[in-house]
Amino acid sequence: MIDLYTWTTPNGRKASIALEELGLPYTVHPIDIGKDEQFKPEFLNISPNNRIPAIVDRENGINLMESGAILIYLADKTGKLLPKSGDGRYRVLSRGSLMRSVGVSLNRVRVGYIV
Repeated sequence: MIDLYTWTTPNGRKASIALEELGLPYTVHPIDIGKDEQFKPEFLNISPNNRIPAIVDRENGINLMESGAILIYLADKTGKLLPKSGDGRYRVLSRGSLMRSVGVSLNRVRVGYIV
């Protein structure tokens, strides 16, 4: 189970879209950045730079912040969306393909397409 700390921003939505697409179970913990909740000590223990999204993987205790790092971690955890090694992995990472594919899904959500 993954704990997702996020808010309704484009970067905040990337992690939840990836979790849904990858079929991973997760619990959402809203961090209302309009109310400065990202500065609360309990959130800063998870995300010291006070930015959303952040995750905690309860299976292994890993916590990560920043959407790019989270997307790579989730892809590696599931073995989907990103080759495990070699040229294919580096091409995907260098071109931002993983981040863009989640961004495309995010744009579909914004305009009302079913993802």
